Amino acid sequence: MPQPCKPGTYNPSGSGACTQCPAGQPCPYYGAITSQNGLFCAPGNYCPAKTSFPSQYPCPAGTYSDSISITDSSQCTQCPQSYACSEGTNTLTNVKVPCAPGYFCPAGTSSPTQHPCPAGTYSPATDNYQVAQCSTCPPGYYCLSGSSTPTGQCQAGYYCPQGSSLATQVPCPDGTYLGTTGAMALASCKACPLGSYCPSVSTTPTPCPAGYYGDYAHNELADDTVRTAA
Repeated sequence: MPQPCKPGTYNPSGSGACTQCPAGQPCPYYGAITSQNGLFCAPGNYCPAKTSFPSQYPCPAGTYSDSISITDSSQCTQCPQSYACSEGTNTLTNVKVPCAPGYFCPAGTSSPTQHPCPAGTYSPATDNYQVAQCSTCPPGYYCLSGSSTPTGQCQAGYYCPQGSSLATQVPCPDGTYLGTTGAMALASCKACPLGSYCPSVSTTPTPCPAGYYGDYAHNELADDTVRTAA
Protein backbone atom coordinates (compact mmCIF):
# COMPACT_ATOMS: atom_id res chain seq x y z
CA MET A 1 0.00 0.00 0.00
CA PRO A 2 1.45 3.42 -0.93
CA GLN A 3 2.68 5.51 2.01
CA PRO A 4 2.65 9.32 2.08
CA CYS A 5 6.00 11.11 2.00
CA LYS A 6 7.03 12.17 5.49
CA PRO A 7 7.53 15.81 6.52
CA GLY A 8 10.82 17.09 5.16
CA THR A 9 10.29 15.27 1.86
CA TYR A 10 7.98 15.44 -1.16
CA ASN A 11 7.16 13.55 -4.35
CA PRO A 12 5.75 15.41 -7.38
CA SER A 13 5.20 12.30 -9.54
CA GLY A 14 3.52 9.87 -7.18
CA SER A 15 6.08 7.22 -8.08
CA GLY A 16 9.60 6.40 -6.98
CA ALA A 17 11.29 7.58 -3.80
CA CYS A 18 10.42 10.72 -1.86
CA THR A 19 12.82 13.63 -2.40
CA GLN A 20 14.40 15.68 0.38
CA CYS A 21 13.09 19.20 0.60
CA PRO A 22 15.91 21.58 -0.33
CA ALA A 23 17.78 23.62 2.25
CA GLY A 24 15.93 26.77 3.30
CA GLN A 25 12.48 25.33 2.49
CA PRO A 26 10.75 23.61 5.42
CA CYS A 27 8.19 20.98 4.45
CA PRO A 28 5.88 20.28 7.40
CA TYR A 29 3.19 18.23 5.67
CA TYR A 30 2.71 14.52 5.01
CA GLY A 31 2.18 13.61 1.37
CA ALA A 32 3.65 16.82 -0.06
CA ILE A 33 3.89 16.95 -3.84
CA THR A 34 6.07 20.09 -3.91
CA SER A 35 8.58 21.89 -1.71
CA GLN A 36 7.13 25.24 -2.81
CA ASN A 37 4.71 25.85 0.04
CA GLY A 38 5.44 29.48 0.91
CA LEU A 39 7.21 28.63 4.18
CA PHE A 40 10.58 30.02 5.21
CA CYS A 41 12.97 29.28 8.03
CA ALA A 42 11.90 30.96 11.28
CA PRO A 43 14.10 33.79 12.63
CA GLY A 44 16.55 32.38 15.16
CA ASN A 45 16.72 29.07 13.28
CA TYR A 46 18.51 27.49 10.34
CA CYS A 47 17.00 25.05 7.86
CA PRO A 48 19.19 22.39 6.22
CA ALA A 49 17.83 20.00 3.60
CA LYS A 50 14.97 17.75 4.79
CA THR A 51 13.78 20.26 7.40
CA SER A 52 10.25 19.48 8.55
CA PHE A 53 9.16 22.73 10.22
CA PRO A 54 10.54 26.29 10.37
CA SER A 55 11.83 26.18 13.97
CA GLN A 56 13.25 22.66 13.94
CA TYR A 57 16.90 23.71 14.20
CA PRO A 58 17.43 26.69 16.55
CA CYS A 59 20.64 28.67 16.40
CA PRO A 60 22.92 27.53 19.25
CA ALA A 61 23.03 29.43 22.53
CA GLY A 62 25.53 32.27 22.25
CA THR A 63 24.36 33.12 18.71
CA TYR A 64 21.30 34.69 17.06
CA SER A 65 19.73 35.22 13.64
CA ASP A 66 17.02 37.35 12.06
CA SER A 67 17.41 35.69 8.68
CA ILE A 68 14.71 33.43 7.18
CA SER A 69 17.05 31.73 4.73
CA ILE A 70 20.12 30.39 6.53
CA THR A 71 20.84 26.69 6.13
CA ASP A 72 23.63 25.91 8.60
CA SER A 73 24.43 26.73 12.23
CA SER A 74 27.68 28.36 11.12
CA GLN A 75 25.57 31.11 9.53
CA CYS A 76 24.10 32.15 12.90
CA THR A 77 25.63 35.41 14.16
CA GLN A 78 27.69 35.56 17.37
CA CYS A 79 25.84 37.25 20.23
CA PRO A 80 27.22 40.80 20.71
CA GLN A 81 29.17 41.79 23.81
CA SER A 82 27.19 43.00 26.85
CA TYR A 83 24.31 40.68 25.91
CA ALA A 84 23.36 37.02 26.26
CA CYS A 85 21.64 34.92 23.59
CA SER A 86 19.80 31.75 24.49
CA GLU A 87 19.08 29.03 21.94
CA GLY A 88 16.99 30.37 19.04
CA THR A 89 17.50 34.06 19.78
CA ASN A 90 16.06 36.61 17.33
CA THR A 91 14.63 40.14 17.55
CA LEU A 92 10.99 39.09 17.12
CA THR A 93 10.14 36.30 19.54
CA ASN A 94 13.20 35.52 21.66
CA VAL A 95 15.29 38.66 22.10
CA LYS A 96 18.84 38.88 23.40
CA VAL A 97 19.01 40.02 27.05
CA PRO A 98 21.38 42.42 28.86
CA CYS A 99 24.10 41.01 31.06
CA ALA A 100 23.01 40.51 34.69
CA PRO A 101 24.36 42.78 37.46
CA GLY A 102 27.39 41.14 39.03
CA TYR A 103 28.39 39.49 35.75
CA PHE A 104 30.15 40.33 32.47
CA CYS A 105 29.19 39.13 29.00
CA PRO A 106 31.83 38.89 26.27
CA ALA A 107 30.70 38.24 22.69
CA GLY A 108 29.17 34.77 22.35
CA THR A 109 27.67 34.64 25.85
CA SER A 110 24.74 32.23 26.20
CA SER A 111 23.37 33.20 29.64
CA PRO A 112 23.28 36.56 31.48
CA THR A 113 24.83 34.81 34.50
CA GLN A 114 27.47 32.81 32.61
CA HIS A 115 30.52 34.85 33.66
CA PRO A 116 30.40 36.11 37.28
CA CYS A 117 32.52 38.94 38.59
CA PRO A 118 35.20 37.19 40.69
CA ALA A 119 35.01 37.07 44.48
CA GLY A 120 36.45 40.30 45.85
CA THR A 121 34.74 42.37 43.14
CA TYR A 122 31.21 43.52 42.29
CA SER A 123 29.26 45.41 39.63
CA PRO A 124 25.76 46.93 39.46
CA ALA A 125 26.03 47.46 35.67
CA THR A 126 24.17 45.47 33.00
CA ASP A 127 26.50 46.25 30.08
CA ASN A 128 29.80 44.75 31.23
CA TYR A 129 31.66 42.66 28.69
CA GLN A 130 35.03 42.04 30.39
CA VAL A 131 36.18 41.18 33.89
CA ALA A 132 38.15 44.44 34.17
CA GLN A 133 34.82 46.27 34.42
CA CYS A 134 34.03 44.63 37.75
CA SER A 135 34.83 47.01 40.64
CA THR A 136 37.12 46.09 43.52
CA CYS A 137 35.30 45.49 46.80
CA PRO A 138 35.77 48.53 49.08
CA PRO A 139 37.65 48.31 52.41
CA GLY A 140 35.54 47.12 55.33
CA TYR A 141 33.32 45.00 53.08
CA TYR A 142 33.49 41.62 51.37
CA CYS A 143 32.12 40.61 47.95
CA LEU A 144 31.13 37.09 46.97
CA SER A 145 31.38 35.92 43.36
CA GLY A 146 28.64 37.42 41.17
CA SER A 147 27.86 40.31 43.53
CA SER A 148 25.99 43.34 42.21
CA THR A 149 26.77 45.29 45.41
CA PRO A 150 29.21 44.63 48.27
CA THR A 151 27.83 41.54 50.00
CA GLY A 152 28.23 42.76 53.56
CA GLN A 153 30.48 44.22 56.23
CA CYS A 154 33.52 42.49 57.64
CA GLN A 155 32.75 40.37 60.73
CA ALA A 156 33.75 41.44 64.25
CA GLY A 157 37.21 40.12 65.14
CA TYR A 158 38.37 40.50 61.53
CA TYR A 159 39.29 43.28 59.13
CA CYS A 160 38.72 43.43 55.39
CA PRO A 161 41.18 45.33 53.20
CA GLN A 162 40.18 46.38 49.69
CA GLY A 163 39.25 43.40 47.49
CA SER A 164 38.14 41.09 50.32
CA SER A 165 36.05 38.07 49.36
CA LEU A 166 35.05 36.81 52.84
CA ALA A 167 33.51 38.33 55.97
CA THR A 168 36.37 36.67 57.83
CA GLN A 169 39.12 37.78 55.48
CA VAL A 170 41.94 38.64 57.92
CA PRO A 171 41.75 37.87 61.66
CA CYS A 172 42.83 40.37 64.26
CA PRO A 173 46.07 38.87 65.63
CA ASP A 174 46.71 37.38 69.06
CA GLY A 175 46.91 40.06 71.70
CA THR A 176 44.25 42.26 70.07
CA TYR A 177 40.46 42.40 69.87
CA LEU A 178 37.76 44.08 67.81
CA GLY A 179 34.08 44.20 68.73
CA THR A 180 32.72 46.11 65.75
CA THR A 181 31.98 45.12 62.15
CA GLY A 182 33.27 46.77 58.99
CA ALA A 183 36.92 47.15 60.00
CA MET A 184 39.18 48.11 57.11
CA ALA A 185 42.73 47.58 58.37
CA LEU A 186 44.96 46.09 61.08
CA ALA A 187 44.99 49.45 62.84
CA SER A 188 41.34 48.85 63.77
CA CYS A 189 42.32 45.93 66.02
CA LYS A 190 42.73 47.17 69.61
CA ALA A 191 45.49 46.19 72.03
CA CYS A 192 44.35 43.79 74.74
CA PRO A 193 44.22 45.80 78.03
CA LEU A 194 45.99 45.04 81.29
CA GLY A 195 44.29 42.34 83.34
CA SER A 196 43.02 40.52 80.25
CA TYR A 197 44.12 38.22 77.46
CA CYS A 198 43.00 38.13 73.82
CA PRO A 199 43.42 35.09 71.54
CA SER A 200 43.20 35.60 67.79
CA VAL A 201 39.78 36.79 66.55
CA SER A 202 38.70 38.09 69.95
CA THR A 203 35.71 40.43 69.92
CA THR A 204 36.14 41.39 73.60
CA PRO A 205 39.03 41.06 76.08
CA THR A 206 38.81 38.02 78.36
CA PRO A 207 39.50 38.78 82.05
CA CYS A 208 42.44 36.97 83.62
CA PRO A 209 41.37 33.83 85.53
CA ALA A 210 40.75 34.13 89.28
CA GLY A 211 44.08 34.25 91.10
CA TYR A 212 45.96 35.58 88.06
CA TYR A 213 46.74 39.00 86.68
CA GLY A 214 48.06 40.43 83.43
CA ASP A 215 50.92 42.80 84.01
CA TYR A 216 51.29 43.96 80.38
CA ALA A 217 49.10 44.73 77.41
CA HIS A 218 48.77 42.42 74.41
CA ASN A 219 48.43 39.23 76.45
CA GLU A 220 47.49 36.55 73.97
CA LEU A 221 46.54 33.50 76.06
CA ALA A 222 45.54 32.66 79.61
CA ASP A 223 49.01 31.10 79.97
CA ASP A 224 50.48 34.58 79.55
CA THR A 225 48.93 35.76 82.80
CA VAL A 226 50.75 35.62 86.12
CA ARG A 227 49.53 33.92 89.30
CA THR A 228 49.20 36.24 92.29
CA ALA A 229 51.32 35.58 95.32
CA ALA A 230 49.74 33.40 98.01
